[in-house]
Amino acid sequence: MRLFPHIFNRGKAENILYSWFSAMHSRVDIMLVASLEEEEMLDVVGEIHSRIAEIETLGNCFNIDSELSRFNNKLLTFEELSPELQRILSVCEEWKTKTDGLFDVSVEGKINLSGFLKGYALDEIRPILDSNGVGAALVNMGNSSVLAVGSLSAEKEGWEVENLNGEKFLLCNQCLTTSGNDSESRKHIINPLTGQYVEGRRLVSVVTSSGAEGEVASTVAFIRSSC
Repeated sequence: MRLFPHIFNRGKAENILYSWFSAMHSRVDIMLVASLEEEEMLDVVGEIHSRIAEIETLGNCFNIDSELSRFNNKLLTFEELSPELQRILSVCEEWKTKTDGLFDVSVEGKINLSGFLKGYALDEIRPILDSNGVGAALVNMGNSSVLAVGSLSAEKEGWEVENLNGEKFLLCNQCLTTSGNDSESRKHIINPLTGQYVEGRRLVSVVTSSGAEGEVASTVAFIRSSC
């Protein structure tokens, strides 16, 4: 069992554990609802933490030792990449085609997966929850990428969450993804068709069944909203 900061509440039928840690330059908040003991639920958090760390090792372009950084710096060829990173890059290339070039992880001249990996990670968390018998969970990665599985209680069919605009959503087995600028001064998303950063405070949220698809959809919707 790995110890993470957490709060544990024992219920009549199912127990609730809330835990958090830092990953992907964000705080990751996790709430699990299951008929598991505290130690077992912390083990699930540990599995999630480990899986996210694996994904970061592959695709964090800001880490010079990551596989993606070595690929960007031509220290590895595409054929030498791990099957997982090859698959991620191929999927991103497919989305570039499907969105007529609006979703382009190579728009800065080198590949940057920052606008994709959180959603991808949420999709990778789902099998961990399923295999451990966790029927209800809420995973929040930096308030921009959220996975909701099942319901917090029988009284509600889903989880009520709020995006950075203060808009409320009821999610059940869905992801909420938000892209954009949270202030007038922030600009970090480039419109691939103009080569310019999208400016101005504006946030766009989408609800999807897949976290990775949500990252693509919210990015594209944000860029289109500026045109």
